[in-house]
Amino acid sequence: KQRRALWPSSSSGLDGSYGGGDYSTIMSPSRMMDDNESLSMTSATMATQRSSMDPASAMKDKRNLRELIEDLELDHETRRETCRLVTFYFTQKFSKAPSHTTSSLSTTTTPTTTTTTYKNQPSREVAPIDEEEESTALAFIDSYGSYLDIYKCLVFAGKRRSKRMIDRIVAVARFDSQHKEAVKALQKAKVLLLYEPSMLPALLELLPSISEKQSSSNIDFIALLVNAYPDLQPWCVQEAAASGGDGGFYMEYLSSLLHHEDGNDAAKRDGALVKEWCSMLCSPDSEAAADRSIAQTYRQSFFCVASRENASSLFYHRNLPFLMDISVQISEFGLALSLANEIISNPRCCRDKQVLQYVLKHLCTISDKAIKGNEGEINTVLLAQVISFFIVISPCMQKHNCEFDDVAELSKLLEKCRIEMKNNPQYSPGNLDACITTISENASPAQSLQVLSQWEYDDTSTTSRSSPSSLIFPALHTSLIRGAREGARNELSGSLLRIQRAREEGRRPIVADNFGGMISSSYWNAYTEEELQAGDHGGEEEASGGFLWSSVIDGTLVIAK
Repeated sequence: KQRRALWPSSSSGLDGSYGGGDYSTIMSPSRMMDDNESLSMTSATMATQRSSMDPASAMKDKRNLRELIEDLELDHETRRETCRLVTFYFTQKFSKAPSHTTSSLSTTTTPTTTTTTYKNQPSREVAPIDEEEESTALAFIDSYGSYLDIYKCLVFAGKRRSKRMIDRIVAVARFDSQHKEAVKALQKAKVLLLYEPSMLPALLELLPSISEKQSSSNIDFIALLVNAYPDLQPWCVQEAAASGGDGGFYMEYLSSLLHHEDGNDAAKRDGALVKEWCSMLCSPDSEAAADRSIAQTYRQSFFCVASRENASSLFYHRNLPFLMDISVQISEFGLALSLANEIISNPRCCRDKQVLQYVLKHLCTISDKAIKGNEGEINTVLLAQVISFFIVISPCMQKHNCEFDDVAELSKLLEKCRIEMKNNPQYSPGNLDACITTISENASPAQSLQVLSQWEYDDTSTTSRSSPSSLIFPALHTSLIRGAREGARNELSGSLLRIQRAREEGRRPIVADNFGGMISSSYWNAYTEEELQAGDHGGEEEASGGFLWSSVIDGTLVIAK
């Protein structure tokens, strides 16, 4: 109860906010005291010496000293400095240094789940308090709680995630007149209140009742709690909602705090908070499982964080391996492949072998989903995306000496398809043909040819009536054509350039005739070709090879070997 005397009310003439004002800006020297009234080590030593010589004089000095201390307690300048120093001592004694910067992938595996965290930024948050340190802090509050700045100490206790410290400090704050006024204002509020630091202890005291009244009240208390961030930490709201049995209140609070348009920018950069929110958005046990409209809203919120195509993702802390893990869990494989491509493009991520292996593991999971497909039909579109990404990740894996064999991975796809066809009677017989075709169309020609040369056809494992030649020959034809076209694009040839340009412009290429050492060239356009086909120069067309050029231009020339 000494706090009533130590801390003046708002009308006492002391400038400042709740808890005696801002001590960093409101500092004035203590009143000057006479030498006889000063408190020092010298005066204490002299008093001790006099007490040993004269007991009556010692009692008088002790009484005078007690009166002097009581007088100093009531002096507002000395009181302000004392409380500032006690608060500073409390926040510094029970604080720990922030964790160092780290850029490693930490993976925690359980029998059912795998949790992955990629830490790429220094943590500026104070570490949670341990039990022994918390007991010491509680004893300190019991002894010197009257001298503490409630607002600063509550903010500090929130960062240390100590519920017992917050409860003890709020109990001390109940003797402050400003705290009582804030509690009455919140309880009788009929309109939305703007957050002020003096409201923090009242908010913490009324949090359980606020979470219960939110659904029945006309006031949006969640907006008030969002405005109180970071003074009011989200874990306090979570515990209050859990004690009231309303998990949806905390979800609504997080969705407002991290909203892509109206959310708090500082909260969006909190990696742990964003990770917790994304996990709740995509949790199968959330309320979205029973309501499609809520599920759609939650998924859109997740895409605002995970999808790079969404402009709002730039404002969030994005843990790429974690987001890829969540995308695979909710079967958003296109988003997962986009995140995998972003990981490979990130200079910091692509140098981490563990991250690369993690991406490769998810690629295998996605390829399995593509092979199994839907209702017995292979998902060739998704399979093509996985095969194309093999080409992207291969140079990165080789650069950092990670084991990765493109041909072996492609051969595994054929083997998985064959096993699925053997074990699943509803699996379509044409899926094996579709898998071979997808590999020949999306893998590099050299790799697809190696895969086809190493693949062994097993007619006992399939009910398809297709012969090996009918499966292999079209794929070989596709691979050879793609290889020839890639070679033509990479080759510097004047003739090929003229043919390509002629195809683009829809006319015949330049035809050169040599008469007596004189070379004359003429362009044959589409109109000339029509006249030749009409019979005007039919004999000359055969002699000059017009049919050959038209086949070359159309790409249908057949050469007998």
